[in-house]
Amino acid sequence: PKDVMKRKSFEKGMRQFQAEGAVLVLEEHGSGGTDPLVAAVGPLQFDVLQYRLESEYKVKTELSLLPYKFGAWLVGEPDSLNLSSSALLAQDHLGQPIVLYSHAWERQFLLDKNPDHQLREFLD
Repeated sequence: PKDVMKRKSFEKGMRQFQAEGAVLVLEEHGSGGTDPLVAAVGPLQFDVLQYRLESEYKVKTELSLLPYKFGAWLVGEPDSLNLSSSALLAQDHLGQPIVLYSHAWERQFLLDKNPDHQLREFLD
């Protein structure tokens, strides 16, 4: 949120959108709940999210796009994962780890570097 005084309304809205399945709300693994990471199927969903936050919850937001285009659920111990320099380890609201990465080839790179881990597609 642009206004920190609107944080409670912002969080309420984000919980609602998460429950609707409109977006996937994540946080960086080990961050302790800093600003959320929002995963969506396409850029239009971000516009809809910002519009709804403002119209339904009276919260203006600032959106910073990240380079991640791909994601997979992590099966294995998150703290022992050897990430590529451009990948990010996050978790959902249930604490389930997810790996975000920018390029399709990074998936195989991560699997090669981490034989004790598996990456499960979102839509299995």
